[in-house]
Amino acid sequence: MELYDKKGKPIVYIENNEDIYLFKGQPVDYLDNNEIFGFNEFHIGWFENGWIRDLDGRCVLYTKYAHGDPIKPIAKVRPIK
Repeated sequence: MELYDKKGKPIVYIENNEDIYLFKGQPVDYLDNNEIFGFNEFHIGWFENGWIRDLDGRCVLYTKYAHGDPIKPIAKVRPIK
């Protein structure tokens, strides 16, 4: 599942419903019960209704399945993995 930034650019993808990767193949974060952690074990946000929110509650990334506020921009074509 791809995650897009506020301009609709694909930034990362989720694999195995857990690991978050850059499109270069580098793992960067992971999901644990909808909470997002860096590999340094620090909690950095959460995944809710298709949105990735930071610790201040701001929507920073989204999936094509995101719903609710804010309104999603039009997604661009994703890079090749």
